[in-house]
Amino acid sequence: MIMINLKYHDEEFAVCEIEYSFLLNAKEKSKLVFFTQFLKDFNFKAIIIDLSYAEVVDEDVLNSFAQLLNSEKYIKLYHIKTLSMEIIKTFYDKSIDVITPIENISFFDTYNFNNIIYEINLFYEDYLYLRDVISEIETRYKNKNIIVSPKVNNDIDFKAYRMIIDYILKTSNNNISLNSFHLPTEIIKLHPCNVYLCTGHDCHIKKTNYPRYIEIDKNGNLHPYKIKYNQIRIGNLIDDEFDLYLVFSKYTNSIQHRQFLELNREVFKKINYLKFEIVPWRDMIEMEARRRYDKDTSSELYHK
Repeated sequence: MIMINLKYHDEEFAVCEIEYSFLLNAKEKSKLVFFTQFLKDFNFKAIIIDLSYAEVVDEDVLNSFAQLLNSEKYIKLYHIKTLSMEIIKTFYDKSIDVITPIENISFFDTYNFNNIIYEINLFYEDYLYLRDVISEIETRYKNKNIIVSPKVNNDIDFKAYRMIIDYILKTSNNNISLNSFHLPTEIIKLHPCNVYLCTGHDCHIKKTNYPRYIEIDKNGNLHPYKIKYNQIRIGNLIDDEFDLYLVFSKYTNSIQHRQFLELNREVFKKINYLKFEIVPWRDMIEMEARRRYDKDTSSELYHK
């Protein structure tokens, strides 16, 4: 098998989200150094460690991983309430952002962190609650960056999505933003390479057409944008001895790769239906995958 020479471009800002259990597995199998080197070689700009499913966290594993990546990498921790303040301060001193769900905001009230980003995940039926929460956080944490990450699950959610986007765009506070799963429609149309709609070779900055947000679950499966369908799964690191190059060499131009690109093409055709300034691109990809792979015919938006 011919190995690929893959490296994400800086402009792609590739992100790798890793379940803590997978890191622990890599450490136990003496593969942590090997795996971490691949992350560096691939030029992932942000690393997210998801601790949400971990009952107990070995903080030595987190320390080892951070030291291997070095402080140039941008690292986030999800669900940190189980961690000691010592490890949090260690990560903070290395310019690593700490992300916490809305219910854990008070956890930091007594600490003088200036660069903590709060990520709010709510369903769109809760628009009024979300608006109140944003207002409260603005008041309590004027120096914090607030990332709003609403989730679109079905067509009905789009009605509230418009209200949320309008509210965020109209707010006077410039520390409120959406996460990278939400893209401006104008940018998508002017630069379709942002949604994998160029060959890579024709792209003005030579972007790859590999998923730029990858989740590695506890079993070593790689999912694009946390969308868990075998039809678009990138591969499995444990099966391939933690070798990221081997995983991607198998994935390149595979049916899974082509189907991922096809999902993006299909969603691109439909953004005109919404007429939004910003669209929830990742969620629309998942809805399209659900329509195709779950044989779900209930979505009006996708059957016009």
